[in-house]
Amino acid sequence: MAALRQAELGTPSARIELLSRFRVVKREFLKEHAAWAVLLEHAATGAQLVSIEAPSAGGGDEKVFGIAFPTEPSDSTGVAHILEHSVLCGSERYPCKEPFAELLRSSQQTFLNAMTYPDRTVYPVASLNEQDFRNLVGVYLDAVFRPRLSPWTLMQEGWRLEPSEEDKSRFKLSGVVYSEMKGVYSSADSLHAMACGQALFPGQSYGVSSGGDPAAIPSLSYADFVGFHRRNYQPSKARLFFWGDDDVAERLRVVDEYLTLGNIHDEEAHDNGAGDPLPSGWKDPQSLTSWWPPGGARTGEATAYSPASPSDVVDEASAAAAAAAPWTEPRTIRVEYPAAVSAEDDAGADAAADVASAAAEAAGEDSSGHFLVSALLLGTRTAPLHKALVDSAMGTAVTGGGLATHLRQGVFEAGLKGVWPAAVGAGPDDDQDAAVQAAVQSLVMDTLAATAAAGFDADHVEAELNTLEFAVREFGAGGTPKGLSLFLGAAGSWIYGRDPIDEMKFEDALAELRGRVEADAKGYLSGLMQRFLLDNKHRVTVHSAPSRTLSARLNSAEEAGVASMVSGMTPRTRRGCRSSPSC
Repeated sequence: MAALRQAELGTPSARIELLSRFRVVKREFLKEHAAWAVLLEHAATGAQLVSIEAPSAGGGDEKVFGIAFPTEPSDSTGVAHILEHSVLCGSERYPCKEPFAELLRSSQQTFLNAMTYPDRTVYPVASLNEQDFRNLVGVYLDAVFRPRLSPWTLMQEGWRLEPSEEDKSRFKLSGVVYSEMKGVYSSADSLHAMACGQALFPGQSYGVSSGGDPAAIPSLSYADFVGFHRRNYQPSKARLFFWGDDDVAERLRVVDEYLTLGNIHDEEAHDNGAGDPLPSGWKDPQSLTSWWPPGGARTGEATAYSPASPSDVVDEASAAAAAAAPWTEPRTIRVEYPAAVSAEDDAGADAAADVASAAAEAAGEDSSGHFLVSALLLGTRTAPLHKALVDSAMGTAVTGGGLATHLRQGVFEAGLKGVWPAAVGAGPDDDQDAAVQAAVQSLVMDTLAATAAAGFDADHVEAELNTLEFAVREFGAGGTPKGLSLFLGAAGSWIYGRDPIDEMKFEDALAELRGRVEADAKGYLSGLMQRFLLDNKHRVTVHSAPSRTLSARLNSAEEAGVASMVSGMTPRTRRGCRSSPSC
């Protein structure tokens, strides 16, 4: 179907301008989506709202609402993740125990979820029925601004002590998020991915586990749980989004109603904080030997990836200073994960080594060019970096995936999984860890250098450019509601102060990219590789290896922690725990 022309849609409703409780910051017709977009600011609180009037013929019949908050954690207790679960466990207007589950059963929703990222939490919903959509919006707004965050909620969704099924006289840790993250921390791939992110951004919120480290989750107190919500779920920090053919005035009415409720906290009105500053540039590629898990105690989180010793880092300020100090020696991070219980010679089967680099802000200049370079390097079996990794026979599978832009800064990562020391020529008397790290790092960096010098095949460039253009233009054309794709794509940069409407446009960027490629493909693409991959010193090599003793050590530490908590209970509290589901 041909895209609707601007003239066929008319102008945005004049009611937006007349509603004095909001200030119009920007209004623009998005030709890419055949829809008008308006960025507004709530006068009383500073909350920002994007309202897109999309015609039914352009996907507007599937109405979408989303709200995002910046939720950068300072530790690995998983407080942001636990809150994401908890706010949907009942609110002042909807006090039922599990409104989320009720909506899944009874609503006509086409999408209903909540997601925690390393730096933000988002709550999106979608429905084809306007009345159902309004109900969903009301439930979600009440949930995020007026949740019933009782101690029981923290015990249910976060962590708790409960009697063991096998022996009622003994206790164990449980909880929805605690159990979920125990599974995550038993996965070699998950541990390796987390290590790469934490290594690249020490001293930042990305340097801790936003989902929660099972070793740290039980240290989350009820006061910290409630305090995190009060600080981060303020109206001034809210980013709200509407897409569809529903009534614009009704959108603004319900948002204004919740933002101006007297019992909603906003301790720092109009504080639209842009988060941590970007890390300063490094003089040399960074790394440090470490043992998994790096999260847990405050000192451990900061020092696991900084030159300081644990005793040197005692608070956030010193941790950030240590992280920002330029490093002058290339180092490597080594991460352990629990080995599978199998034959002894399977011990290295899942070992992995990746080279990861942090680039500029993910939504910044040349972002389309970065995507193209990543696809050219790794997007097909014949792509030069993918082919070099496979042909090396050093590992069993390519890992890393190239460019990722879900964080504030883009991250490029590539490496190998299933790397055996013997495959890189290391003997039993050699430093096998160092040999694996050096071999994979050299393979990746040498291939990047050779590719930058030679340039890419012209037909390969044209094919990947066409693929990129098609993928961007078909964004949201699959099973995901179009408005949802736009919201999730813009939320990450929006919370850091970038223009969310600009993030939804792409035609000019694609035209500029094609123009640069057609004018001088080798100069442009090789220049990007040189600048952001080869000359970029904000780089780390991460090597993860299986350990046959780690599981036992972690289990012992957990048992000791439980014993310590139980020893601090009164006899009455212990008896109460044994006779109730949790304590």
